[in-house]
Amino acid sequence: MNRKGVCYDVEMYMGFNWRPHFGPEIVHRELEIIKNDLHCNAVRICGLDLNRLMMALEAALDVGLEVWFSSALWDKSPTETLSYMAKAALAVEKLRQRRPDRLVFVVG
Repeated sequence: MNRKGVCYDVEMYMGFNWRPHFGPEIVHRELEIIKNDLHCNAVRICGLDLNRLMMALEAALDVGLEVWFSSALWDKSPTETLSYMAKAALAVEKLRQRRPDRLVFVVG
């Protein structure tokens, strides 16, 4: 593997939201830092909120990173988890079709 990357978490809730300020400018700048300053060519985007995940996914692709998309739903029933993962897959599929060599959908 010729990948060097980091995990980019779009949100974390452990008693409080660790990322209350989250917008396109912040996301784009942080992903530029990951690519240019940390010299990464890949990023794993993690989180629950599909809007935040998609914003980060598009920004990462725009700056030229390979993306490992890793949506996560914790402590839910199998039915809820399957429904959430299907919704995430549908959201990502259009971008995957445009850039199949730059996007990996992680389910486990």
